[in-house]
Amino acid sequence: MSYEPEHPEHGGVPDHTLLGPDPEPIGHRNHLPLLAPASNGRAARPKTCPLAAALGNQTPCTGGDCLYFRIPGVPLACAVEHWAPEARHDQALAHWFLARRLQAAGAPD
Repeated sequence: MSYEPEHPEHGGVPDHTLLGPDPEPIGHRNHLPLLAPASNGRAARPKTCPLAAALGNQTPCTGGDCLYFRIPGVPLACAVEHWAPEARHDQALAHWFLARRLQAAGAPD
């Protein structure tokens, strides 16, 4: 006994000529979170850097100079506060984030 699956060209599967154009062209997919324009409800910049706070400093957030500021797809202004809110109180975790920031900047270890 042999089994031969039905090929689409021989079966009742409709092709593009019967279905028509794509009902949702790529240019109209603005509902995707990463492609949507920034909303006004986005959280403001934190007053103090969470990484500095973990080390006992009250250094203000540097904003655009920081690697973790305004990351696309992150709802908070500071990605560290979104990814690891406990970093504000955990020195080891804060040191890890600071080391990654230095690596991204190309600084020697």
